[in-house]
Amino acid sequence: MIPHYHPPYGLARAAAALLSPWPAPEVADLERGYADHCGVADAVLVPAVRSAILLLLRAALPAGGLAVGPSFTCMVVHEAMLGSGMRTRFVEPEGGSFLPSAAALRANAEPGCALVVSELYGMENGGDLLSALDDMSPAICILDAAMGIPDSARLRALRPRDVALVSFGMGKSQCAGGGGIALFADRALASRVRAARDVMLAESGARQSLKDDLKFLAGLALRSRPLARHAAALRASAGRVPAPPATATPGAPAPSGAASAPRVWLSPEWTHRLTRAQRRLVARNLAAAPRSASLRREQAATYLRHLQPLGITAGVAAQALPQSHFPIRVPAAQREPLRAKLHAAGFDTGDEFPISGALRARDYPRAYEVSREVITLPMGERVSVREIETLCDVIAAALAQMPMNVGSGSAQTAL
Repeated sequence: MIPHYHPPYGLARAAAALLSPWPAPEVADLERGYADHCGVADAVLVPAVRSAILLLLRAALPAGGLAVGPSFTCMVVHEAMLGSGMRTRFVEPEGGSFLPSAAALRANAEPGCALVVSELYGMENGGDLLSALDDMSPAICILDAAMGIPDSARLRALRPRDVALVSFGMGKSQCAGGGGIALFADRALASRVRAARDVMLAESGARQSLKDDLKFLAGLALRSRPLARHAAALRASAGRVPAPPATATPGAPAPSGAASAPRVWLSPEWTHRLTRAQRRLVARNLAAAPRSASLRREQAATYLRHLQPLGITAGVAAQALPQSHFPIRVPAAQREPLRAKLHAAGFDTGDEFPISGALRARDYPRAYEVSREVITLPMGERVSVREIETLCDVIAAALAQMPMNVGSGSAQTAL
């Protein structure tokens, strides 16, 4: 069986990081390491990418400023945007894509706004998308590359208004059990965000750190081969309860000129302080990033080569390959039957992302449509190319038995 998530190490390595007697890198060490590796002016370790989005919006915009982002993305992006206290607009994906077009973003943006551009599944946006928005003069462009792997050649091209975010959360390409990194071309902005982060961070003693590490290890165990299938069923039955909108940061004043925001409880993911074990794994991931990116490109290219003729790879292109999960799209009525067939064959899959609970499906029909069609397939250091080829064969055989003429391209036309 191939479990859905594949961190770049196993349970044994994570446990070894927890038990190691050697000193762990300090936060400042990791920040300097990422800044040097990525060729950026500064880097700020954050509790989570969602926290970084919230902090960046508050640091870059006046109270009540406009934040524009995608309607189809992880729901925590919407929670962060809505919780920032800014005005928000969510833009629908282009037909046959997972992402909004430059034209759609332009139609919703205005000078001085914030743009949140999500690179779903680690698929990089071309420079032409960001360049096409230059004349809109945004105050900040937040590149939500949470599911990707840092690319130094690309990050060196960040402009002062650009900030790139990479996640270390469970299931991401750079998984370390929590946290993330914000990469800046503007040191002054980085300093403001670092100060706001220090206010946001929850207190964490040795006991809390141990609890966080044990929770992390339990999460890895639930994604291991023996348990992944049962854990996936449990998560599906329980569903995800969105965190309350982060309308206020504990201890932080309301934005200048705004009414005092009500205090709202923040879930631990918003204020998480990385443990020693997690900091060791962050450093290990950084050292392995180039090799990991190369492996995942090879895996994504294998998926694309085998699945593109079936007409189910809309939104994926050879010049923008996934790095976290490989998404396919099938008609909504066929998704669960196909997932059931894959499950019976020993392959567990995901459905990132369901329609955000912060949005009404009728207001965002394209995001709702994509959310009901997407299936995500496993990638990572613990998945072999041979396993991927076998999975592709199972998908082809399963679709051939279903009442849809995939091979003719009819499925792609429907999307």
